[in-house]
Formats: sequence, structure tokens, C-alpha cells
Amino acid sequence: MRKHTVSIIVSDLETHPGLPRLLQSISRQSDGLDRTEIVVAGNGGHAPSDETLWRAITGLDAVRLEIFAPDVTPSRARNLAAAKSIGDRLVFLRPDHRLDPKYLTTADAVFADHPDTDVMYA
Repeated sequence: MRKHTVSIIVSDLETHPGLPRLLQSISRQSDGLDRTEIVVAGNGGHAPSDETLWRAITGLDAVRLEIFAPDVTPSRARNLAAAKSIGDRLVFLRPDHRLDPKYLTTADAVFADHPDTDVMYA
């Protein structure tokens, strides 16, 4: 069975203080981190060192910040970030979300069992 690449898109336009906890929950996935990237959509409020901190929290090199105009809406930021992602599966999250440690494993199983399914919401 082919393993899919997952892009986790996080809209963080207001530099939410809960983002590190979301990243911790992603880092605790039981499977799939080797084929996961995290794209944080921001609007200039993040420090240049934030990406390094996020990589340390997750243990992933595939974490990056995409900066958009200050007046961009969260929906538009997510769409723009998705367009720059590499995954063939997209997960859209807010910084206050948390993922169960088996989320990626469960998502893979659901899509394998239901090949005609295109979307699954967290």
C-alpha cells in the first residue's frame, strides 16, 4: 500500500500561544511523521528564530513558515499555504487544536478502507 505525504497547514495569523502545544501533539504521532510536513501560515508576527524552535519541538526538519500580507484572511492564508505544500493529503488545523497520537494512523486506515473518500476532517 502506498503511503501518502501529509501536509499539515496551520493558520497562525495572530501568533497564538497554543502553537507549541499543537506541535507537541503532532510530534507524538505513532506513525507517519517521516512523510509529514508542517506549514505555518503567518502574517509577519513571528520571529525569524521561530522555525528553529518549531523544528526542535517536533523533531522534524520539514517545518516552515509562509508569510502573507497582514490583511490576509485566515481562509485565504490556508489556501495560499496549501498551494505551496508538497502533500497529497492536507490537514488544516488551528493553533488551539491537538491531535490524538494515532491520528495519522487512523486517517491512513480510513482512506485505505474508503478509497473513494476525498476529505476527512480532524
